[in-house]
Amino acid sequence: MSFDPMAVAIDWLDAYRAGDIEAILDMYAEDAVVHCGCGGVKTISGREALRAYWLDRLRESGRHVERSQSLAGWDHYLVQH
Repeated sequence: MSFDPMAVAIDWLDAYRAGDIEAILDMYAEDAVVHCGCGGVKTISGREALRAYWLDRLRESGRHVERSQSLAGWDHYLVQH
């Protein structure tokens, strides 16, 4: 099975817009680390820290995404919104 970055981006956006925190978290590896420049530079690691981060982002954004750009590499996936 091949990796389809566009399908991942669509699945992530669907989960984000639906506010489905479990679907969002399921897209991360157990040892995932998120580097975010929103609201100051942050590094988030661990499932509970990711949960708290995304719950805050979902509350702040109202789950509205106007524009998205995605970039994929062999060991990472980046969605800018």
